[in-house]
Amino acid sequence: MKYTMFHEQQFRSQVESALELVQQVLDVNRKPRLAEDMDHEYDDKYALAEFLTNTTIAAQMNILERMGLTGNKLPRLYDMVHVDKRSVTLVFETEDTCTFSKEQLVDVVKHNVEHVVETSKTSSSSIFGGSSQTKSQSVKHKVIQKCKEYHWKVSAQYRVFCYSGNDPENNVVELLARSSSTSIVTTGSKEAPFPQRTVHDPIKTSFTWLLQNIEKESEKQQRTCGFKIDRSKDTCRTPRRNEEIDKSVAFFHDLSFWFSTVKQHFIKHVETDILGNRNPANDATAHTNAAPKLTSVSDSQLFCPVIPLLEPNQEVPGSATRQEEPKSLLVLASPTGTTTTTSPLMSLGDIDKLLNEQCRTLDDTMAELTSVFPSHQLMKLVTIAEASIVFFSLGASSLFKQYQQSIEYIEEMLRKQLIAAIGKEVQPKDFQEFMKFHDQKLFAPQFAPKPFSYAIRRPNHYPYGIISIEGSGNDGKVEPINTHVRFLPGEDAPAMSIPINAATTIQMTGDRYLHGWINHRFGSSSTGSFTLSARARQFSSFLLIVGVMAGADQFSPKDAIIVQNKDEVLLPLLLNELPTAKEFKDAIVSLSPEQQRFATSFRGMQLESSVFGVCVIQLKPQMEALLGLPPDALTKEIRLTQDLMSLFVDYQIPSDLLSFDGSCEASVKDKVDCVKGHTKAVLDVIADAKKAELEDMEQIAKHHVNERLAESADFMPGCEGGPLFNTTSDSVSLITPQSGMLMQRGSGRVKKSRAKPVMHMATMACKVAPPPTMQKQMRISGAAGAPAKPPASASSVASRPTQVQHAAVDSVVVSMPQGEGAETHPSALDFTSIPKQLDSLFDKHDSDSSIRATILETGRPWKRMRQDNLLSKAKQSRLNKDDCKSEMDKAFDLLDALSRSGALPIAFAELHVIVAVTHCFENDVMGTVVQDNVNPIEKVEKSTLMVASTIQGEHAQELIGAGPDLQRLTDMFP
Repeated sequence: MKYTMFHEQQFRSQVESALELVQQVLDVNRKPRLAEDMDHEYDDKYALAEFLTNTTIAAQMNILERMGLTGNKLPRLYDMVHVDKRSVTLVFETEDTCTFSKEQLVDVVKHNVEHVVETSKTSSSSIFGGSSQTKSQSVKHKVIQKCKEYHWKVSAQYRVFCYSGNDPENNVVELLARSSSTSIVTTGSKEAPFPQRTVHDPIKTSFTWLLQNIEKESEKQQRTCGFKIDRSKDTCRTPRRNEEIDKSVAFFHDLSFWFSTVKQHFIKHVETDILGNRNPANDATAHTNAAPKLTSVSDSQLFCPVIPLLEPNQEVPGSATRQEEPKSLLVLASPTGTTTTTSPLMSLGDIDKLLNEQCRTLDDTMAELTSVFPSHQLMKLVTIAEASIVFFSLGASSLFKQYQQSIEYIEEMLRKQLIAAIGKEVQPKDFQEFMKFHDQKLFAPQFAPKPFSYAIRRPNHYPYGIISIEGSGNDGKVEPINTHVRFLPGEDAPAMSIPINAATTIQMTGDRYLHGWINHRFGSSSTGSFTLSARARQFSSFLLIVGVMAGADQFSPKDAIIVQNKDEVLLPLLLNELPTAKEFKDAIVSLSPEQQRFATSFRGMQLESSVFGVCVIQLKPQMEALLGLPPDALTKEIRLTQDLMSLFVDYQIPSDLLSFDGSCEASVKDKVDCVKGHTKAVLDVIADAKKAELEDMEQIAKHHVNERLAESADFMPGCEGGPLFNTTSDSVSLITPQSGMLMQRGSGRVKKSRAKPVMHMATMACKVAPPPTMQKQMRISGAAGAPAKPPASASSVASRPTQVQHAAVDSVVVSMPQGEGAETHPSALDFTSIPKQLDSLFDKHDSDSSIRATILETGRPWKRMRQDNLLSKAKQSRLNKDDCKSEMDKAFDLLDALSRSGALPIAFAELHVIVAVTHCFENDVMGTVVQDNVNPIEKVEKSTLMVASTIQGEHAQELIGAGPDLQRLTDMFP
C-alpha cells in the first residue's frame, strides 16, 4: 500500500511497555487490549481515531502549559481564532551578541620535568679509615611561558511567543523569554570568535489548527478537545483517509519539526558552537566548572497516553463520571454519533487517569532535571530553562510519532482483517484472474469475453498456425488476454485497402473481428509485458501484417513477416496511455481558442491512431487462386508450395509464368502437373543461369590470375608463353607451355608434371575481381554470340521478369473502372470512430477519471524460434530494426505476387481490430480497498460495460446474463 508509515515492530514494543503502566494506573481487574484483539464495529474505528486525536491534543497542551501557556494566555489565543477569526503562529526568536571584555597575560606551564639526583659524601672517623654516605634527591624543573588570553562576553536572548494574523509586533502572547551571557576565552589571535550581533531566522509554525479543535463548555467554562471526523464529506474514505485526520497529522508533524529545530538550536549552536569554542591558555581551568550536557536530556520516563486500546462492556464515554480531578489543561468530551449504550472505547474517567499520569511524569522528570542543571536565574547559557525546552521538544516528537503510528495502526488493522477474510494479500495478477472468472458469469454467453487466441485455418482443415496476444506477469505465467469480440463477416463488409508500397494497394475481403480490451493498472507498477505471438505448423505458412486503421476501409501496415515451418515469432507490444477525457478538458480550459482547436484536433488523431490491427493471410489458398488451381489443390503438395514461395520471394518470378493456362475442364491432377511443369521450367532456367554465372566468373577469375602472374613472370627467365596454373588450398603452381615443367611459387625449385590444371573457382572468385579491361572484353564477347552478360546475383535473374510483371499489372490497373474498389460500403463500420465513442462515454460516466485510451504498437527487438532443418533443434534469434525491415520487404514482395500487384483481391485473410483502454487505479489492489475504500470490482464492471456495449453495438442491459447481477448493476449504474 502507498502512503503508509507504519512500523509494526517498533509500535508493538512501545505499546507493550505502555500497557504495563496502564494496568498500574487503572484498576487491577481492568484488562484493556489493542483494538485488533477486541470485537468491535466499523464505526468504532472512527470513534477510536477521534479518541486518539483528542488525547494527543490534550497531551500536547500539557507540554505547552509547562512551556508557559498558562493563566489567561490560552483564552486570549482561543479568542483570536474563534472570535477574531484570525490565524495564530507560534514563533521562536533568538539573538546573539559578542563583545570584547579584556586582554590578560597568564603563566602557562609548558614543561614540568621531575628527575632524581644522587650525591655521595665521605667522612673519616678514625686513623684506620673512613665511611661514605649516598643521598638521592628529587628535583623538579618547570618551564613557564607568558601567554595572552582574550576574554569575550557572549550574550544570548530568546523568546517563544504567538501572534495573530500577519503582524508579529502587535497582539502578541509571550510564552517564555530569557537572556543570559557567558565568558569565552580565546588565545593566539584577537579576532572575535563570533559576529558582533547575530539575529537568527525565526522558527515559525502554524498554531491555528490546535486552537480550532478546542471547545469551551458554557456551564463549567472548561475547555475540551473538540476534534471530529465529518463522515458525510466525499473526501472521507476511511477512519485514516479523510480530510480531518490528514490535517491533524500534518499539524503535529509541523509542530514536531518546530520543536526539533528549536532543540537543535540549543544543542548545536549554544552548547557546541558557543560553549565548545572556549580555548583558554591553561587547559586545567577549562574543565573545572564543567556543566551537564543538553544531549544527556532524555524523555524515556515520560508516559504517552496515546494508545489504541479497547475494552469490552464499557459505558458510553460521555456517561462515565470523572473519578479524579483532571490535572490537564484540556479534557475529552463524549464522542458524537454514539447510538448504543455501550462502547469498547475507554471511559472519560480512564482517559483522565492517563492524562494525569502524563502530567505526573512530566513534573517528575522536570524535578530531576532541576537537580542536575543550574537555576535559570544564574547568568549561564545552559540552565534548567534550556534543558526543559530540550525535554519538551523530545516529548513533543515522541508524542507525534506515537500518534502517527496509532493512526496508521487503524489502517493496518483493516488490511489484516481483509487478508484474514480472503486468505491472502490480493495482487494485480489475482485481480485479473478474478475478473476473467467474474466476466464469464456476468455477461451472457454470446457476449462474454474470449481469449485472444485464434487458429489460422480454412473450414474443416487442420490449422496452419495460431496467433495470440499474451500477457505475462511477475510470476512468469503467460496467458492470452481476454477481449470482447464482435464478428463481422467478410461478405457483409467492404474490401479493406492495404497499401504495400507507393504504387500498389491490395484489397482484402476476408472476415473482420472487432476486439475491445480492458487492461488494469494499479499504482505506478507495470501492468506486465504483452506480446503478439504467431506460431506456424510444420510445412505450413501464413503472412502476418501489423498496423493501425487509417479509415473505415483502410489499413496502414507498420510491420509484416512470413511465418512458416514451425516458426514462432514474438512481437513485443508497447502500451502508451493517453490522458483521460476529464484530464484533457481540464488541461485546455485556460488555453486560447486556437490552442484548444489544435489540441482537440491532435487528440482526435491520437484516438483514431489507437486502433490497432492484425491481419493474417493464408498463403496456400491465396496461391491456389493466384495460379488458377481449385481449392485444396496444394494441400498435399509440400515441395511444390515451398518451390513456389521461393520463386515469389527470392526471385520475384511473375505468377503468369507459373499459373495454369490450360482448359478449365482439366482435372485437378492435370492442373497441378501443369503448374509443376512451369515451376520446374523456371527452376531449370534459374539453375542454368547460376551455372552460366559460375562459368563466367571462373573465366574472369582465371584470366585475371593469368594477367597478374604474367606481370610477375620475371622470376622465371626464358618463359615466353603465358603461364598456365594449378591451384590448391595452399599454393599456386605454374606450368610453362614450352617445357611442361611445373614450378611451385615459394618452393624454389621446378619439377615436371603431367597433371591437368585444377582450379578452386569459388575461392578465386571471392578473392579476385576482374580488371576493367577484362570486363570490357567480356561485354564484347557476349555481343558476338558468346554467353550473354552474366548475372551479378540470383536476384538479377528475376529482374527482367519483374519489369514485365509490373508492366502487365499497370495495364490491368488502367483497365479497371474508375473508382472501383474505393467506394464505401453502406454497412461499413468505421473502426476509427470507436475510440471517440468510448471517449465520449468516459467523459460522461467516468466520475473518477480513471479510464485512459491506450495506443498499441510493436516494439523492438522481435524474437523468432526457427528450426534450420528437421533434424536440428529450434534456435532463438533476435530481429533488430534492420532485420524487421528485411522481413517486411520479403513479406510485401510475396504479397505483391499473390495479389498480382493489387489486381487480385486477398480473400483468404482475417483482420483483427483491437481497441484498448486501461483502467488505472492510483493505489495497488489492497491500497485501493483499504486506503481508498473503493471496490475495484464495481469500478471495472462499469468500465467493462461501457466498452462491451460500444464494441457489440448493444445496450448494456442486453449484454448481461439473466440473474441477480442485472438488477444489481441497474441499481448501481442506472
